[in-house]
Amino acid sequence: MSHLAAIPYLDRPTDTNTSQIAEKGALRIHKHATLGMQVCRMVQNTSGAPIPAKLVVQFKDGSGVEVLKSAASEPTVGVAGVTVSLIPDNSYGWVVCSGVAVCTSNAAIVAGAPVATAGALGKIDDTSITGIEHCLIGKALNAAGAANADVNVLLSGLM
Repeated sequence: MSHLAAIPYLDRPTDTNTSQIAEKGALRIHKHATLGMQVCRMVQNTSGAPIPAKLVVQFKDGSGVEVLKSAASEPTVGVAGVTVSLIPDNSYGWVVCSGVAVCTSNAAIVAGAPVATAGALGKIDDTSITGIEHCLIGKALNAAGAANADVNVLLSGLM
């Protein structure tokens, strides 16, 4: 019989540091006051610029820790999660990879629609999913009337 260890609790998912803040591949559970339970993953921003909060990030080729802002229609298997806070360049931070995360819209979004990375780097959209089904990251829980709005997304398949 195998035994799985419990995922440790993360009390400050907004922390960033230039030193590694957890072991590579680390997952942590966080109870957000309004969004509920989230699973967070430690990542390192090596993109050459700060990555703001609420953006989708993807793994750099050949890495399971280093990230950059997600490209449009990035396949789900390459997405690390959604940044919790701004992660400076060459720093470590946390991304939400399961549960509800606040994302930035690229355009207006309909509540209940499936969303994918689209348009501007790191932003989401509910654009037609035909042909990009493998790029869906979750479901919008609220509507957004325009670009750069906060959208609560129930993430799916990012672990």
